[in-house]
Amino acid sequence: MCKVTISTVNGVVSPNAVDPAQIQVTGTMQSCAAGNVSITVLDSGNNVLAGPSLATSVNTGTGQWVGFLNVTPGAVACGSALTVEAECAMDSTCQASLTIASLPCCDIHVQDVIGVVFPG
Repeated sequence: MCKVTISTVNGVVSPNAVDPAQIQVTGTMQSCAAGNVSITVLDSGNNVLAGPSLATSVNTGTGQWVGFLNVTPGAVACGSALTVEAECAMDSTCQASLTIASLPCCDIHVQDVIGVVFPG
């Protein structure tokens, strides 16, 4: 029997931005024939903010998946209420939904970029 779970939902805030540019969603899936999950993010009024995503592959060894969905700048703020839906890409009856009262966000800070060039 196919089973989907949503584990975490986080807003990803780009440098010098206030609102998230992406929503990161993680979870697990078992027994999905497609081996892919499709993700949709809705606001508190059930309006689609992002998605449905392209088919996001599931790690066949662990069953874990991670999806990043782009959102329009200013469409969602950190602390917003959201609902995330995930379903097996080929079986819409195999799905999960998670409503969060306050979107947690994380900032991206690039500190160093190091390049290695091999001789030759």
